[in-house]
Amino acid sequence: MKKLLGLFLLIISSSTYAQFQAGTKISGPGLSVNYTGTRQTTQNIDNSGNSLYLGGSFSVINMTSASSGKGVRLNLGYLNNSFKTINTNTDNNKQLSFGIDLFKRKYYNLKVNNLFFYIDRIVGVSFSTTKYDKTNNPKQNEFNASFSVTPGFNYILRKNLLLDLSLSKIGSLDYNHNITELNGIKNTTNKFGFNTELSANLLSNVEVGIRFIL
Repeated sequence: MKKLLGLFLLIISSSTYAQFQAGTKISGPGLSVNYTGTRQTTQNIDNSGNSLYLGGSFSVINMTSASSGKGVRLNLGYLNNSFKTINTNTDNNKQLSFGIDLFKRKYYNLKVNNLFFYIDRIVGVSFSTTKYDKTNNPKQNEFNASFSVTPGFNYILRKNLLLDLSLSKIGSLDYNHNITELNGIKNTTNKFGFNTELSANLLSNVEVGIRFIL
């Protein structure tokens, strides 16, 4: 993690600011796909499982200077967890989520043709609903609010067209409000925490998008 943070600091310190015109708008869709599979065999029983996440977004950024801008992003997500062998602790479930982010972006010129690095400071909220296949498992509704810092890259494909690559969060402060409901009985939990995805894999949660310069 320290090496990755050092890499970001090196990129920023050795870069100059990217040059956009104030008042320029940058907008477009993004897509992220994440699949993980596990397999555990115990006493000739195959306990296999897999998780598939599909995410979509649309963002609009208004450049307030040559290298800085303010933006808003809408997020949609679908998560499907399925298991070959189901027991009391593992149950097939599906989750739908919706969220909105407000963020400030700072661009840096990497001195490589058509390639820019950026840092987003994000305040976001999201809502999600999880449903289980088993009737004896609760339905879950969650609200999450967070402040996070996320790096990324833009590559100029054409004069008014960018390729966007948003990487995993450097770190985030999160508040989670969870409501579970079973047989008409509701249970509520609240959590605060700090999370980072750098220690696991910088590429574990990557979104690829197309951005139009308007």
